[in-house]
Amino acid sequence: MDNRRFDLLARAFGVSSSRRRLILAALGALIGLSAIADDELAQARRKHKGHKKCRSEPRAETCAAAQCGQVKNNCHKNVNCGDCPTGQSCNAGRCQTSCMPTTCAEQGFACGTAADQCGATMQCGDCQTGVACQSGACTGTCKAPGENCTGGGECCSGACGDLGLSSGKCCTRENHVAADANFCCNGTGSTYNQGGATYCGTLACGNDNECASNQPCIIDTCTGGSCVHSPLAGCCTSEAQCDDGKSCTVDTCVNNSCVHTDVPNTTPCETSGPCCQGV
Repeated sequence: MDNRRFDLLARAFGVSSSRRRLILAALGALIGLSAIADDELAQARRKHKGHKKCRSEPRAETCAAAQCGQVKNNCHKNVNCGDCPTGQSCNAGRCQTSCMPTTCAEQGFACGTAADQCGATMQCGDCQTGVACQSGACTGTCKAPGENCTGGGECCSGACGDLGLSSGKCCTRENHVAADANFCCNGTGSTYNQGGATYCGTLACGNDNECASNQPCIIDTCTGGSCVHSPLAGCCTSEAQCDDGKSCTVDTCVNNSCVHTDVPNTTPCETSGPCCQGV
């Protein structure tokens, strides 16, 4: 209602001009307060709507384009999309057959054998003379090659054989210097010569080139006539291997090297408040 119509209506009811002005001012204030309240209510509804959408996003929707690894959802929080089967690794959210084997040292093995987590078995070395290998550690007394054994860590080096000539005897593993050809763990006493030493087994390689695995993060060498594949320190094949555990960095694998990029301070964090560079 405009001022002219309100003034006419007030005169019809016999309201004085001063009272008309007072009523008109009060009515204007009420209308203004109502408009402000409506605007604040609309803003709260928009904020609540956006918050609800961020919070209620299902895991399946976040991981729709990923098979594995950590993925950021629309709330900028990490969502675990699962692990890959044995023998595969996660690269940019996809499971691939390439695998990054572990080392004996990473598993805490100083001797004996250990699985490399990629389907192969590693030789972790032998203990010094007179010391047995028990669960990957050199401890206790042991028997020498050729002595009778029943298994476990009884032997000073190698293992307790179960084939042919080495059956029930402490024997030398394949591609290790042969203490006695009759007690090679292959059970046949087969040996080969390389670099002036005699090794148990058959010659598997003559140089490093014959051991090439063509994997970017693996060092391939020919050691004692056997191919040895060792992981290259600091090398990566997937973003999952570059996770530094920090919520304010984006971790990527670029040209087999880990790159950690700071998230801008204005990007929402997993915790309250803005992100801090490098935190």
